[in-house]
Amino acid sequence: MAQVPFRGSSALALVCLAALFIPFQVIMVPLARIMAGGGLIDTYPGLILAYVAQFLPFTVFLMTSYYRAVPTELVDAARIDGNTLYGVYRRIMLPMGAPALLSVGILNALFCWNDVLISLLMMPSADHRTLMVGITSLRGQYSADIPTSAAGVLIAGLPVLVTYLFLQRQIADSVTAGATKG
Repeated sequence: MAQVPFRGSSALALVCLAALFIPFQVIMVPLARIMAGGGLIDTYPGLILAYVAQFLPFTVFLMTSYYRAVPTELVDAARIDGNTLYGVYRRIMLPMGAPALLSVGILNALFCWNDVLISLLMMPSADHRTLMVGITSLRGQYSADIPTSAAGVLIAGLPVLVTYLFLQRQIADSVTAGATKG
């Protein structure tokens, strides 16, 4: 959408931008009814589909903003050299967009990891409970077992911390990718 405009690309960009302003609580009931009608409640494909529907507008907006900063001369030069549109994407745009893709991947993974509302809505049974819903359910209505909740939060935070330690250099590169010119 950013480098190769097509008919309706600006309208699609506006729809994605408008979807960012709609809170999940507004679409929660219609989404649950649609998913229940499709038999996707309490299934992992239904949960994945709900997360994709929720985070796709943010991803499209961020990636479109990133790719708009790429000079169009690079795409033109690659097309003159004989690359197809797919070749331009694979050889030029995808390697240049790696920092933005990593940033989007990290943000979406953290949003999904920390989410309680979507997973509680899509996975109501205790058998398919996600980690954050399980930690939330450790607290009772009138009492809270603080040591158990703290241990659950620590266990939930360990995979994120270990992932950060392994990807520390790539994360730092993706954060500073557009900080300087040249």
